[in-house]
Amino acid sequence: MSGTRGSLRIATLPSLAATLLPPFVLALRSAHPGVSITVEDRLSEGVLTSLGSGAVDLAVTALGPDRPRQAQVLPLARDDFFLAVPQGHDLADREEVTWADLDDRALVGFSGSSSIRRLVDEALAAHGVEPSGTIEAQNVGSVAGLVSGGLGVAAVPGFVLPPLEFARLHYVPLVPTVSRRIVLLRDARRPLTPAVRTWVDMVTGPGAPRPVMRGVTWVATG
Repeated sequence: MSGTRGSLRIATLPSLAATLLPPFVLALRSAHPGVSITVEDRLSEGVLTSLGSGAVDLAVTALGPDRPRQAQVLPLARDDFFLAVPQGHDLADREEVTWADLDDRALVGFSGSSSIRRLVDEALAAHGVEPSGTIEAQNVGSVAGLVSGGLGVAAVPGFVLPPLEFARLHYVPLVPTVSRRIVLLRDARRPLTPAVRTWVDMVTGPGAPRPVMRGVTWVATG
């Protein structure tokens, strides 16, 4: 398979494009330089639309109830939620924070088109939390900047932490634990090309590059 050629098109969430994908894409490019690789970063709805329309071969995203019926699901990882707070915040030095602790606090939330929003809303509702106010942002960097600026705290999952480093925030584990399920999706109706099959095997195989990241648990596959 060292001479595999062809193309691979992947749709994924922006945070996963910056954190999860690089080592896997680098592994394919290093072993099979003849494969042309395209990564499209989109919000959750856009990722599924690209997969369903055939615009991409695969999707790497957070598993949700709206996944296409024809999609084959291959589990990759789980990332737990943390509370992102600015330096000097009264919750910054806590070992953990409960969802109930967020009641009557200002929150910075992701937009409704984000894979994160549904899980956060469900957790807040389950614990009867009513924020004193919410500011929404679509971009991960915008969320970090708003939190850093003192406009609220934000619930963020593990794969989102590295892109937030510029804001010098503190991350406190949220309990009870809420996690996203990160999966590889493919349209089961479409045959895999050699290039796509090679990458799927690399990602799900026992020798796949799985970097240690805070709040991330890799799923044993292969």
